Amino acid sequence: MSESTKSEKGAKSASGPLRVCAAARSRWMAGLVLSFGWAVLAPLTAHAAELNYHLQSPLVGGNNAALQAAENARYNAIKQAKERKIADEQRLIREAAQAAEATPEARFVASLQQQIYFAISQRIATSITSLADGASGSFQTGDNVVSYTRSGNELTVTVTTPLGTSVMVLPSGNF
Repeated sequence: MSESTKSEKGAKSASGPLRVCAAARSRWMAGLVLSFGWAVLAPLTAHAAELNYHLQSPLVGGNNAALQAAENARYNAIKQAKERKIADEQRLIREAAQAAEATPEARFVASLQQQIYFAISQRIATSITSLADGASGSFQTGDNVVSYTRSGNELTVTVTTPLGTSVMVLPSGNF
């Protein structure tokens, strides 16, 4: 048997019940697609109407007092939570600083510093007030400059700080 004869026999045998079944399947699929199309399109055409949209969001020009109140409440709650967090952190920092200052070592260092500053300022004050007539001078400590001049019966002391200048005129006599 040749190839063409075999293919003819195969075609004849396929023309029987298989061909009827394929045709029925095609009609069934076509009906399914058509019914699905109607099922989808029917609600759209049956309920077609004009859409009216009323703006309710204040962001786009609407007016919805309830929505605005809810947004304000949410914003205030977030803001208060942030403020509470900052206040708590600042309180913890203050408490830690107070605890550090309350130690015996910290109190000793603070007392020692005060006594040293007192001794230095007492020596400087004594040297400034015991100047001879016409004497002047100055010294610097940090960003502060103290200059002094004695003329006649007056002692002029000028203190210059980053915040400004102060001038003291003291009558000289027996200090």
